[in-house]
Amino acid sequence: MKPGTLGLVGCGLAAGLQLLFFLPVVGEGRTLDVALWAGGPPLFRVDGLSLTFGVAWMVALAFAAGTIQSKDRRWAWIGLVPAGLLVSAYAREPVLFYAGWEMAGLGVWLSVSRPKPAKLAAMIHGPGLALLAAIAVGGAGAFAPPEGGAIQEWAPVAVVLLAVAAVGRMLTPALYERLTSDASESRSLLLPVLASTGPFFLAKALVAARWDAWGVWALTLIGTTLLLGVAIATLRGVPLLLPLGMGAIAIIGLGLASASPLAALGAIWLVGLGAFVPLVLALDSNSRYLPWTRAAAVAVSLPGVWLVVQGALETHYTVTAIVILPALILAYDMANRPRGDTPTHKAMLFAALLVMVALAAYPQVAVEWFARPAVGAMAGGVGATGNLGSRWGLGLVSIRPDESLSAALPATGIAVAAFLAWVALYWLRGLLIAITNRSDKHIPPEAQ
Repeated sequence: MKPGTLGLVGCGLAAGLQLLFFLPVVGEGRTLDVALWAGGPPLFRVDGLSLTFGVAWMVALAFAAGTIQSKDRRWAWIGLVPAGLLVSAYAREPVLFYAGWEMAGLGVWLSVSRPKPAKLAAMIHGPGLALLAAIAVGGAGAFAPPEGGAIQEWAPVAVVLLAVAAVGRMLTPALYERLTSDASESRSLLLPVLASTGPFFLAKALVAARWDAWGVWALTLIGTTLLLGVAIATLRGVPLLLPLGMGAIAIIGLGLASASPLAALGAIWLVGLGAFVPLVLALDSNSRYLPWTRAAAVAVSLPGVWLVVQGALETHYTVTAIVILPALILAYDMANRPRGDTPTHKAMLFAALLVMVALAAYPQVAVEWFARPAVGAMAGGVGATGNLGSRWGLGLVSIRPDESLSAALPATGIAVAAFLAWVALYWLRGLLIAITNRSDKHIPPEAQ
Protein backbone atom coordinates (compact mmCIF):
# COMPACT_ATOMS: atom_id res chain seq x y z
CA MET A 1 0.00 0.00 0.00
CA LYS A 2 1.31 3.46 -0.89
CA PRO A 3 2.28 5.73 2.03
CA GLY A 4 -0.36 8.28 1.11
CA THR A 5 -3.11 5.67 0.91
CA LEU A 6 -2.00 4.15 4.22
CA GLY A 7 -2.09 7.57 5.91
CA LEU A 8 -5.48 8.40 4.41
CA VAL A 9 -7.01 5.11 5.56
CA GLY A 10 -5.35 5.22 8.99
CA CYS A 11 -6.44 8.76 9.84
CA GLY A 12 -9.93 8.17 8.45
CA LEU A 13 -10.23 5.03 10.56
CA ALA A 14 -9.04 6.91 13.65
CA ALA A 15 -11.74 9.57 13.09
CA GLY A 16 -14.42 6.92 12.59
CA LEU A 17 -13.48 4.93 15.70
CA GLN A 18 -13.61 8.05 17.87
CA LEU A 19 -17.11 8.80 16.66
CA LEU A 20 -18.19 5.19 17.13
CA PHE A 21 -16.99 4.81 20.72
CA PHE A 22 -17.11 8.35 22.14
CA LEU A 23 -20.01 10.08 20.41
CA PRO A 24 -22.67 8.17 22.43
CA VAL A 25 -20.97 9.33 25.65
CA VAL A 26 -20.64 12.98 24.61
CA GLY A 27 -24.07 13.02 22.98
CA GLU A 28 -25.68 12.21 26.32
CA GLY A 29 -23.84 15.10 27.98
CA ARG A 30 -21.50 12.83 29.93
CA THR A 31 -17.71 12.73 30.20
CA LEU A 32 -15.41 9.76 30.53
CA ASP A 33 -12.10 9.61 32.42
CA VAL A 34 -9.74 6.89 31.17
CA ALA A 35 -6.81 5.30 32.99
CA LEU A 36 -4.13 3.21 31.28
CA TRP A 37 -4.41 0.44 33.89
CA ALA A 38 -6.98 -0.71 36.41
CA GLY A 39 -6.87 1.38 39.57
CA GLY A 40 -4.44 3.88 38.03
CA PRO A 41 -4.92 7.64 37.87
CA PRO A 42 -7.07 8.90 34.96
CA LEU A 43 -4.81 10.33 32.27
CA PHE A 44 -7.29 10.99 29.49
CA ARG A 45 -10.67 12.71 29.44
CA VAL A 46 -13.36 12.32 26.80
CA ASP A 47 -15.62 15.36 26.50
CA GLY A 48 -17.09 17.54 23.77
CA LEU A 49 -13.88 19.54 23.27
CA SER A 50 -11.54 16.55 23.00
CA LEU A 51 -13.83 14.59 20.68
CA THR A 52 -14.43 17.60 18.44
CA PHE A 53 -10.75 18.22 17.80
CA GLY A 54 -9.71 14.58 17.92
CA VAL A 55 -11.97 13.98 14.92
CA ALA A 56 -11.25 17.31 13.17
CA TRP A 57 -7.47 16.81 13.28
CA MET A 58 -7.73 13.24 11.97
CA VAL A 59 -9.86 14.41 9.03
CA ALA A 60 -7.37 17.17 8.20
CA LEU A 61 -4.43 14.75 8.48
CA ALA A 62 -6.22 12.31 6.18
CA PHE A 63 -6.30 15.01 3.48
CA ALA A 64 -2.63 15.85 4.10
CA ALA A 65 -1.40 12.25 4.23
CA GLY A 66 -3.34 11.32 1.11
CA THR A 67 -1.11 13.59 -0.96
CA ILE A 68 2.16 11.86 -0.02
CA GLN A 69 3.63 10.06 -3.03
CA SER A 70 7.27 9.66 -2.04
CA LYS A 71 8.42 6.15 -1.09
CA ASP A 72 11.44 7.10 1.00
CA ARG A 73 11.60 6.03 4.63
CA ARG A 74 10.95 9.42 6.18
CA TRP A 75 7.21 9.11 5.65
CA ALA A 76 7.03 6.47 8.41
CA TRP A 77 7.69 9.15 11.05
CA ILE A 78 4.44 10.88 10.08
CA GLY A 79 2.65 8.32 12.27
CA LEU A 80 3.88 10.29 15.29
CA VAL A 81 1.76 13.27 14.21
CA PRO A 82 -1.74 11.73 14.60
CA ALA A 83 -0.60 9.87 17.74
CA GLY A 84 0.65 13.11 19.32
CA LEU A 85 -2.44 15.07 18.34
CA LEU A 86 -4.75 12.45 19.83
CA VAL A 87 -2.76 12.49 23.09
CA SER A 88 -3.07 16.31 23.20
CA ALA A 89 -6.78 16.27 22.38
CA TYR A 90 -7.70 13.81 25.13
CA ALA A 91 -5.05 14.69 27.72
CA ARG A 92 -6.44 15.22 31.21
CA GLU A 93 -3.18 16.57 32.62
CA PRO A 94 -1.30 19.59 31.19
CA VAL A 95 2.06 17.78 31.17
CA LEU A 96 0.53 14.97 29.11
CA PHE A 97 -0.82 17.58 26.69
CA TYR A 98 2.72 18.94 26.34
CA ALA A 99 4.07 15.45 25.65
CA GLY A 100 1.54 14.97 22.85
CA TRP A 101 2.28 18.43 21.47
CA GLU A 102 5.99 17.63 21.25
CA MET A 103 5.34 14.16 19.81
CA ALA A 104 3.36 15.70 16.94
CA GLY A 105 6.09 18.31 16.38
CA LEU A 106 8.75 15.61 16.38
CA GLY A 107 6.83 13.68 13.74
CA VAL A 108 6.74 16.73 11.49
CA TRP A 109 10.42 17.50 12.13
CA LEU A 110 11.49 13.99 11.20
CA SER A 111 9.29 13.96 8.10
CA VAL A 112 9.74 17.25 6.28
CA SER A 113 12.89 18.41 4.48
CA ARG A 114 15.56 19.59 6.87
CA PRO A 115 18.02 21.92 5.15
CA LYS A 116 18.76 23.59 8.49
CA PRO A 117 18.02 21.01 11.21
CA ALA A 118 18.89 23.19 14.20
CA LYS A 119 16.69 26.08 13.09
CA LEU A 120 13.86 23.75 12.16
CA ALA A 121 14.05 22.03 15.56
CA ALA A 122 13.98 25.39 17.36
CA MET A 123 11.02 26.49 15.25
CA ILE A 124 8.98 23.39 16.06
CA HIS A 125 10.00 22.69 19.66
CA GLY A 126 10.71 26.22 20.95
CA PRO A 127 7.04 27.07 21.69
CA GLY A 128 6.87 24.03 23.95
CA LEU A 129 9.25 25.73 26.39
CA ALA A 130 6.84 28.65 26.78
CA LEU A 131 4.01 26.15 27.27
CA LEU A 132 5.96 24.33 30.00
CA ALA A 133 6.70 27.63 31.71
CA ALA A 134 3.00 28.57 31.60
CA ILE A 135 2.05 25.22 33.14
CA ALA A 136 4.64 25.68 35.89
CA VAL A 137 3.78 29.32 36.67
CA GLY A 138 0.03 28.90 36.38
CA GLY A 139 -0.05 25.89 38.65
CA ALA A 140 -2.46 24.20 36.24
CA GLY A 141 -4.44 21.28 37.55
CA ALA A 142 -6.32 18.66 35.60
CA PHE A 143 -8.42 19.67 32.59
CA ALA A 144 -11.68 19.10 34.46
CA PRO A 145 -14.32 21.57 35.68
CA PRO A 146 -13.80 22.63 39.30
CA GLU A 147 -15.80 20.65 41.84
CA GLY A 148 -18.70 22.48 43.40
CA GLY A 149 -18.53 25.24 40.79
CA ALA A 150 -15.65 27.04 42.54
CA ILE A 151 -14.18 29.78 40.35
CA GLN A 152 -10.48 29.38 39.56
CA GLU A 153 -8.35 31.79 37.57
CA TRP A 154 -5.12 31.44 35.62
CA ALA A 155 -2.15 33.50 36.82
CA PRO A 156 -1.61 36.61 34.65
CA VAL A 157 1.97 35.62 33.75
CA ALA A 158 0.77 32.19 32.66
CA VAL A 159 -1.80 33.79 30.34
CA VAL A 160 0.91 35.73 28.51
CA LEU A 161 3.13 32.64 28.27
CA LEU A 162 0.23 30.65 26.82
CA ALA A 163 -0.23 33.32 24.15
CA VAL A 164 3.50 33.24 23.35
CA ALA A 165 3.39 29.44 22.96
CA ALA A 166 0.32 29.66 20.72
CA VAL A 167 1.85 32.32 18.47
CA GLY A 168 5.12 30.40 18.21
CA ARG A 169 3.32 27.27 17.04
CA MET A 170 1.16 29.22 14.57
CA LEU A 171 4.28 30.74 12.97
CA THR A 172 5.48 27.29 11.86
CA PRO A 173 4.31 27.36 8.18
CA ALA A 174 5.64 30.87 7.49
CA LEU A 175 9.02 30.14 9.11
CA TYR A 176 9.34 26.84 7.27
CA GLU A 177 8.77 28.69 4.00
CA ARG A 178 11.76 30.88 4.81
CA LEU A 179 13.96 27.93 5.79
CA THR A 180 13.48 25.77 2.71
CA SER A 181 12.85 26.15 -0.97
CA ASP A 182 10.99 22.83 -1.01
CA ALA A 183 7.81 24.03 0.71
CA SER A 184 5.82 22.55 -2.14
CA GLU A 185 6.46 18.95 -1.09
CA SER A 186 3.51 17.03 0.27
CA ARG A 187 4.91 16.71 3.78
CA SER A 188 4.77 20.47 4.24
CA LEU A 189 0.96 20.11 4.17
CA LEU A 190 1.31 18.78 7.71
CA LEU A 191 2.40 22.23 8.87
CA PRO A 192 -1.03 23.95 8.79
CA VAL A 193 -2.44 21.12 10.91
CA LEU A 194 0.41 21.47 13.39
CA ALA A 195 -0.01 25.26 13.47
CA SER A 196 -3.72 24.93 14.34
CA THR A 197 -2.81 23.29 17.64
CA GLY A 198 -1.35 26.61 18.85
CA PRO A 199 -4.54 28.16 20.32
CA PHE A 200 -5.93 24.78 21.39
CA PHE A 201 -4.26 24.84 24.81
CA LEU A 202 -6.12 28.08 25.54
CA ALA A 203 -9.37 26.20 24.95
CA LYS A 204 -8.22 23.29 27.14
CA ALA A 205 -7.22 25.75 29.86
CA LEU A 206 -10.79 27.08 29.99
CA VAL A 207 -12.10 23.63 30.90
CA ALA A 208 -10.78 24.05 34.44
CA ALA A 209 -10.38 27.81 35.06
CA ARG A 210 -11.10 31.21 33.60
CA TRP A 211 -9.14 34.36 32.80
CA ASP A 212 -9.44 37.33 35.13
CA ALA A 213 -10.18 40.80 33.71
CA TRP A 214 -6.46 41.42 33.14
CA GLY A 215 -6.12 38.11 31.28
CA VAL A 216 -9.07 38.92 29.01
CA TRP A 217 -7.52 42.29 28.16
CA ALA A 218 -4.02 40.84 27.62
CA LEU A 219 -5.14 38.04 25.29
CA THR A 220 -7.38 40.38 23.29
CA LEU A 221 -4.56 42.91 22.95
CA ILE A 222 -2.07 40.23 21.88
CA GLY A 223 -4.49 38.77 19.34
CA THR A 224 -5.40 42.18 17.89
CA THR A 225 -1.76 43.27 17.64
CA LEU A 226 -0.86 40.02 15.93
CA LEU A 227 -3.74 40.39 13.49
CA LEU A 228 -2.66 43.91 12.56
CA GLY A 229 0.89 42.62 12.08
CA VAL A 230 -0.42 39.93 9.72
CA ALA A 231 -2.29 42.57 7.72
CA ILE A 232 0.80 44.79 7.43
CA ALA A 233 3.05 41.86 6.49
CA THR A 234 0.54 40.73 3.87
CA LEU A 235 0.50 44.19 2.29
CA ARG A 236 4.29 43.93 2.09
CA GLY A 237 3.99 40.65 0.20
CA VAL A 238 4.88 38.13 2.93
CA PRO A 239 3.19 34.81 2.04
CA LEU A 240 1.64 31.96 4.04
CA LEU A 241 0.29 34.05 6.90
CA LEU A 242 -3.24 32.63 6.80
CA PRO A 243 -2.75 30.17 9.73
CA LEU A 244 -1.36 33.06 11.77
CA GLY A 245 -4.29 35.32 10.86
CA MET A 246 -6.92 32.71 11.72
CA GLY A 247 -5.06 31.86 14.92
CA ALA A 248 -4.91 35.53 15.93
CA ILE A 249 -8.71 35.81 15.68
CA ALA A 250 -9.01 32.56 17.64
CA ILE A 251 -6.80 34.02 20.39
CA ILE A 252 -9.06 37.08 20.49
CA GLY A 253 -12.14 34.86 20.73
CA LEU A 254 -10.67 32.62 23.41
CA GLY A 255 -9.44 35.68 25.30
CA LEU A 256 -12.97 37.08 25.35
CA ALA A 257 -14.45 33.65 26.11
CA SER A 258 -14.69 34.22 29.86
CA ALA A 259 -16.78 37.33 29.19
CA SER A 260 -18.68 36.24 26.07
CA PRO A 261 -19.71 32.69 25.08
CA LEU A 262 -20.33 33.99 21.55
CA ALA A 263 -16.64 34.75 21.16
CA ALA A 264 -15.79 31.26 22.42
CA LEU A 265 -18.05 29.67 19.80
CA GLY A 266 -16.42 31.71 17.04
CA ALA A 267 -12.93 30.86 18.28
CA ILE A 268 -13.66 27.12 18.28
CA TRP A 269 -15.02 27.42 14.74
CA LEU A 270 -11.84 29.15 13.55
CA VAL A 271 -9.44 26.82 15.40
CA GLY A 272 -11.14 23.89 13.71
CA LEU A 273 -10.95 25.56 10.30
CA GLY A 274 -7.32 26.48 10.95
CA ALA A 275 -6.38 22.84 10.44
CA PHE A 276 -8.44 22.50 7.28
CA VAL A 277 -8.69 25.70 5.24
CA PRO A 278 -4.93 26.47 4.84
CA LEU A 279 -4.45 22.81 3.93
CA VAL A 280 -7.11 23.01 1.21
CA LEU A 281 -5.58 26.18 -0.20
CA ALA A 282 -2.17 24.52 -0.24
CA LEU A 283 -3.65 21.59 -2.17
CA ASP A 284 -4.68 23.94 -4.96
CA SER A 285 -1.68 24.61 -7.18
CA ASN A 286 -3.73 25.49 -10.25
CA SER A 287 -4.47 29.18 -10.72
CA ARG A 288 -7.68 28.31 -12.58
CA TYR A 289 -9.27 26.98 -9.41
CA LEU A 290 -7.60 29.27 -6.88
CA PRO A 291 -10.18 32.13 -6.93
CA TRP A 292 -12.97 29.65 -6.29
CA THR A 293 -11.03 27.94 -3.52
CA ARG A 294 -10.27 31.24 -1.80
CA ALA A 295 -13.86 32.40 -2.16
CA ALA A 296 -15.13 29.21 -0.52
CA ALA A 297 -12.52 29.59 2.24
CA VAL A 298 -13.60 33.16 2.99
CA ALA A 299 -17.26 32.15 3.01
CA VAL A 300 -16.76 29.24 5.42
CA SER A 301 -14.79 31.49 7.80
CA LEU A 302 -17.53 34.14 7.99
CA PRO A 303 -19.71 32.46 10.66
CA GLY A 304 -16.74 32.13 13.02
CA VAL A 305 -15.63 35.69 12.34
CA TRP A 306 -19.18 36.95 12.88
CA LEU A 307 -19.38 35.20 16.25
CA VAL A 308 -16.05 36.64 17.44
CA VAL A 309 -17.08 40.12 16.24
CA GLN A 310 -20.39 39.83 18.12
CA GLY A 311 -18.47 38.81 21.23
CA ALA A 312 -16.08 41.75 20.85
CA LEU A 313 -18.97 44.18 20.45
CA GLU A 314 -20.75 42.61 23.42
CA THR A 315 -17.70 43.21 25.61
CA HIS A 316 -17.05 46.71 24.16
CA TYR A 317 -13.85 45.82 22.27
CA THR A 318 -15.06 47.86 19.29
CA VAL A 319 -11.68 48.49 17.65
CA THR A 320 -10.93 44.79 17.67
CA ALA A 321 -14.30 44.04 16.08
CA ILE A 322 -13.61 46.54 13.28
CA VAL A 323 -10.20 45.19 12.21
CA ILE A 324 -10.97 41.45 12.28
CA LEU A 325 -12.60 40.87 8.89
CA PRO A 326 -10.41 43.16 6.72
CA ALA A 327 -7.23 41.71 8.23
CA LEU A 328 -8.38 38.13 7.64
CA ILE A 329 -9.30 38.83 4.01
CA LEU A 330 -5.84 40.31 3.46
CA ALA A 331 -4.31 37.12 4.90
CA TYR A 332 -6.39 35.06 2.48
CA ASP A 333 -5.03 37.09 -0.43
CA MET A 334 -1.53 35.69 0.18
CA ALA A 335 -2.67 32.31 1.47
CA ASN A 336 -1.15 30.33 -1.37
CA ARG A 337 1.18 31.00 -4.25
CA PRO A 338 0.45 28.54 -7.09
CA ARG A 339 3.43 26.34 -7.89
CA GLY A 340 3.78 24.38 -11.06
CA ASP A 341 5.71 21.59 -9.34
CA THR A 342 3.03 20.90 -6.73
CA PRO A 343 0.70 18.04 -7.67
CA THR A 344 -2.97 18.96 -7.72
CA HIS A 345 -5.11 16.25 -6.17
CA LYS A 346 -8.39 17.16 -7.79
CA ALA A 347 -10.60 14.59 -6.09
CA MET A 348 -9.52 15.66 -2.60
CA LEU A 349 -9.62 19.34 -3.51
CA PHE A 350 -13.16 19.20 -4.86
CA ALA A 351 -14.34 17.09 -1.90
CA ALA A 352 -12.92 19.70 0.47
CA LEU A 353 -14.54 22.50 -1.54
CA LEU A 354 -17.93 20.81 -1.26
CA VAL A 355 -17.49 20.54 2.52
CA MET A 356 -16.51 24.22 2.84
CA VAL A 357 -19.39 25.45 0.67
CA ALA A 358 -21.88 23.32 2.62
CA LEU A 359 -20.64 24.67 5.97
CA ALA A 360 -20.69 28.22 4.67
CA ALA A 361 -24.23 27.94 3.34
CA TYR A 362 -25.61 26.07 6.36
CA PRO A 363 -23.43 26.78 9.43
CA GLN A 364 -26.16 25.85 11.89
CA VAL A 365 -25.14 22.20 11.64
CA ALA A 366 -21.49 22.92 12.50
CA VAL A 367 -22.46 25.24 15.36
CA GLU A 368 -24.75 22.67 16.95
CA TRP A 369 -22.63 19.57 16.29
CA PHE A 370 -19.11 21.01 16.41
CA ALA A 371 -18.75 24.33 18.23
CA ARG A 372 -21.43 24.12 20.91
CA PRO A 373 -20.38 20.70 22.35
CA ALA A 374 -16.76 21.88 22.48
CA VAL A 375 -17.62 25.12 24.27
CA GLY A 376 -19.95 23.23 26.61
CA ALA A 377 -16.93 21.26 27.85
CA MET A 378 -15.12 24.51 28.75
CA ALA A 379 -17.32 24.93 31.82
CA GLY A 380 -14.58 26.27 34.07
CA GLY A 381 -14.08 29.44 32.06
CA VAL A 382 -17.05 29.91 29.70
CA GLY A 383 -20.70 30.44 30.55
CA ALA A 384 -23.69 28.84 28.88
CA THR A 385 -24.12 29.54 25.17
CA GLY A 386 -27.80 30.41 25.37
CA ASN A 387 -27.34 33.79 23.68
CA LEU A 388 -26.87 32.15 20.28
CA GLY A 389 -29.80 30.65 18.46
CA SER A 390 -29.86 28.51 15.33
CA ARG A 391 -32.83 29.28 13.13
CA TRP A 392 -32.82 26.38 10.73
CA GLY A 393 -34.60 28.32 8.02
CA LEU A 394 -32.51 31.49 8.42
CA GLY A 395 -29.08 31.13 9.97
CA LEU A 396 -27.52 32.22 13.26
CA VAL A 397 -29.03 34.83 15.58
CA SER A 398 -27.59 36.63 18.59
CA ILE A 399 -30.15 36.99 21.39
CA ARG A 400 -30.05 39.60 24.15
CA PRO A 401 -30.72 38.67 27.80
CA ASP A 402 -34.27 40.04 27.37
CA GLU A 403 -34.71 37.47 24.55
CA SER A 404 -34.83 40.10 21.82
CA LEU A 405 -32.83 39.72 18.61
CA SER A 406 -29.64 41.82 18.48
CA ALA A 407 -28.00 40.52 15.28
CA ALA A 408 -28.49 37.80 12.70
CA LEU A 409 -26.32 36.03 10.15
CA PRO A 410 -28.41 34.79 7.20
CA ALA A 411 -25.52 32.54 6.32
CA THR A 412 -26.74 31.22 2.99
CA GLY A 413 -27.16 34.66 1.45
CA ILE A 414 -23.94 36.06 2.89
CA ALA A 415 -21.95 33.01 1.83
CA VAL A 416 -23.18 33.30 -1.75
CA ALA A 417 -22.55 37.06 -1.78
CA ALA A 418 -19.02 36.66 -0.39
CA PHE A 419 -18.29 33.92 -2.92
CA LEU A 420 -19.45 36.01 -5.91
CA ALA A 421 -17.76 39.17 -4.62
CA TRP A 422 -14.43 37.39 -4.18
CA VAL A 423 -14.51 35.94 -7.69
CA ALA A 424 -15.48 39.31 -9.19
CA LEU A 425 -12.66 41.11 -7.36
CA TYR A 426 -10.16 38.44 -8.42
CA TRP A 427 -11.11 38.82 -12.08
CA LEU A 428 -11.11 42.62 -11.87
CA ARG A 429 -7.62 42.58 -10.39
CA GLY A 430 -6.44 40.33 -13.21
CA LEU A 431 -8.01 42.68 -15.75
CA LEU A 432 -6.28 45.71 -14.23
CA ILE A 433 -2.93 43.89 -14.25
CA ALA A 434 -3.41 42.95 -17.91
CA ILE A 435 -4.32 46.53 -18.88
CA THR A 436 -1.34 47.91 -16.95
CA ASN A 437 1.08 45.48 -18.58
CA ARG A 438 -0.32 46.26 -22.02
CA SER A 439 0.00 50.01 -21.43
CA ASP A 440 3.63 49.59 -20.38
CA LYS A 441 4.47 47.94 -23.70
CA HIS A 442 3.52 51.13 -25.61
CA ILE A 443 5.82 53.35 -23.58
CA PRO A 444 9.20 53.96 -25.27
CA PRO A 445 12.06 52.36 -23.29
CA GLU A 446 13.80 55.71 -22.84
CA ALA A 447 10.63 57.15 -21.26
CA GLN A 448 10.23 54.32 -18.69
